[in-house]
Amino acid sequence: MEKKPVNLSAERNKGPIIEIIENLNPEPKKILELASGTGQHGHYYCKRQPHVLWQLSDYQDEALAASQIWRDDLSQDNLLAPKKIDCLDHQTWPQKDSYDLLVNINMIHISPWETTQGLFRCAAHCLKPRGRIYLYGPYFHKDREASSGNIEFDQWLRSKDSTWGIRFFEDVCDLAEANGFALQSSHPMPANNTSLIFEGK
Repeated sequence: MEKKPVNLSAERNKGPIIEIIENLNPEPKKILELASGTGQHGHYYCKRQPHVLWQLSDYQDEALAASQIWRDDLSQDNLLAPKKIDCLDHQTWPQKDSYDLLVNINMIHISPWETTQGLFRCAAHCLKPRGRIYLYGPYFHKDREASSGNIEFDQWLRSKDSTWGIRFFEDVCDLAEANGFALQSSHPMPANNTSLIFEGK
């Protein structure tokens, strides 16, 4: 068996993230994860919930190869082989109305804003009616002072790529509304992160 690539951030946050997803009501039966990276979150969830299907995906070949290794490590078949999906290329999107939940973890701040726009358009296409979106990552808020840690992190991100950066919570919610989704709940998470759950109207 090929050695599994490990993302340390995913190892730290997979427990709190999956706990929130497991408490969604009604329970999703088919989940699409956009930008799966190594695939550790899907692997962890599927071991705990063998009756739920979790579709891995990414647009980078390196990530697809990494998540395939994690998928091969699982003896059960509910973690589906990774697909190449690009938020900005609708020709790569899944079939319409085919998923109950879209999961996206730690992508929005390390990609251009156009990618987030594509994420919500993809969600509007591939989620079933009343389908939900789960987002995880850091956010700024227009009505409160940002933590020094998030300010420094944002500056570091923008030094790596000027199109990256921590997004405003309000802007993400506005984008969700424009694509037919309303904020259902918000959950503070460790290390200045937040879980956001949106539901289709």
